[in-house]
Amino acid sequence: MLDGIVGYSILGNVTECFNMGEIQSTYAYTGGITGYSSSKIINCYNISDMKTNCKYGAGICGYNTESGLVINCYNIGAYASKAIVRTNAGTVTNCYYLVGGISDGNAIEKTEEEMKTAEFIVSLNINPDTGAAYETSVWIQDNEEIPINRGYPIFIWQSE
Repeated sequence: MLDGIVGYSILGNVTECFNMGEIQSTYAYTGGITGYSSSKIINCYNISDMKTNCKYGAGICGYNTESGLVINCYNIGAYASKAIVRTNAGTVTNCYYLVGGISDGNAIEKTEEEMKTAEFIVSLNINPDTGAAYETSVWIQDNEEIPINRGYPIFIWQSE
């Protein structure tokens, strides 16, 4: 297994993580954030390209088990399989991927322009526990003068 952040995520949470490194793999479970997860993956993004022929490969999570949750994530990287989750037995909520990729019924397709708007930032800043906006924002707009993420949303801590 080869993944951007975590191989197997069985206990705990994977939060506010991002992957920018290209992934090349032939392992069964491969993801920009996790390969195999029965945990919560919340507020994460992947911008890396994935070059893999694996069975369970996707931009965020290769295999999401029944107890797995993927919430408030987005993927803009090129991928060989699905944009967000390749095989989903769990829950995927409020996740997005860049138009033009392989269709992913687990997520919402957005254009580059849409993903760089203030409205998109608002949609990512929804607390999954309450359904309302986070008290303190997690996501912000990328810096226009010195972009960190080519204008796509970043975490507030990335700008500090």
